[in-house]
Amino acid sequence: MTAPSSSYDRRAGSAQGAPSLAESAEVRLASANLERGLALRAMGRHREASAAFEQAVSGYRGPSAEDPLVFPYLAVAVLNMGNALSDLGHLDEALAAYKEAAGLYRELEQANPNFFRPEIAGTLSNLGNALADLGRRDEALAAYEEAIALYRAPAATQPGASPEDLAMVVGNLGTLLTDLGRRSEALVAYDEALMLYRASAERDPGAYSGNVATVLNNLGGLLKDLGRPSEALGAYEEALLLYRALASREPDAYQPDVAMTLGNLGNLLVELDRLKEALAAHEEALALRRAVADREPDAPDPDLAMALNNIGNTLRELGQSQKAITAFQEALDIRRRLAERYPEAFVPRVAMTLNNIGAVLSDLSDWQGAMAAYEEAAALYGPLAVTWPAVFAERLATVQRNMDDARGQGQPPSQDRPGG
Repeated sequence: MTAPSSSYDRRAGSAQGAPSLAESAEVRLASANLERGLALRAMGRHREASAAFEQAVSGYRGPSAEDPLVFPYLAVAVLNMGNALSDLGHLDEALAAYKEAAGLYRELEQANPNFFRPEIAGTLSNLGNALADLGRRDEALAAYEEAIALYRAPAATQPGASPEDLAMVVGNLGTLLTDLGRRSEALVAYDEALMLYRASAERDPGAYSGNVATVLNNLGGLLKDLGRPSEALGAYEEALLLYRALASREPDAYQPDVAMTLGNLGNLLVELDRLKEALAAHEEALALRRAVADREPDAPDPDLAMALNNIGNTLRELGQSQKAITAFQEALDIRRRLAERYPEAFVPRVAMTLNNIGAVLSDLSDWQGAMAAYEEAAALYGPLAVTWPAVFAERLATVQRNMDDARGQGQPPSQDRPGG
């Protein structure tokens, strides 16, 4: 998903609010904390940003009940607190903040019809991101669809909306539809988002080339799944060029995007049987992911787990089974920790990694170990296949086929690779 959006609210920054705010030292301090939080988040200092936003929210709450001009500031602070919590991976807390911010903006909209619709839409977009990351796909879909409907309203009633706002939520909808197995709808969404972002990048390449790269990266994955590998390769390669250019200027901001695209490119190269190129891509991606994860070694990093899973797949294809097992096991350890906190989002990843471990153990003729891995994977996929058959029924079937093969010591098992 795209990173949480929105910073300072156009309403809260209006000149008409300044006289009232200047009278209150408490509100002035809250505004200073809000500005400090925005600056810290821009520098990637997410824990400090979260604390600053929390102080801003606390400072605005009391005065907002008495002064309606303070109320928009409270909404902005709550929204940005949600963004910082999302950056930290505190998804449940971020979700609560986004829900509160949406409620605050709806109250403002009731008093000022049509005036706060862009803020409601932007908050719903971030709410959808959090819900999707938590595996609550149906709720995420509803949030995205409402946001898009608000953004598509006539421009005359949307003075604060922009094509980029619409492009962001349409792109996120494309990612969710891909996860739901609704690929033709996802392709339409990505095409629209890419068209909107390319037009914006023509006007301001520095501001929007990263957004173009994000959609290209996601589009590449969808095209690969649709059996259009040459088009997928072109999308990934263009995205990688854009991200490398951005990372050369802002490495902390864009190296994770370089790593993500390298991982996706490496997966495609495996399918094209270009294994040495694939391994090189995955090794570079893994090095970048480890550098990020090492900054907070006690926090399980889902992106590091994905990179490990990807390189494990490639090592298996190259016949380097022991190295593959090591990579998969490290990925599994991370994903188990994440699944304890966010089961809906990470239980499927645990199952995926278990299936891959089973595949390598079968290669090594460790049939008992393989069966144990497959049985656990099948037990995890079973309930998911009932709830979301379009997404998980085939994955469960893959594991069951692998179990049958292992029992009969038959043909080499298939790996479960969707999404890394």
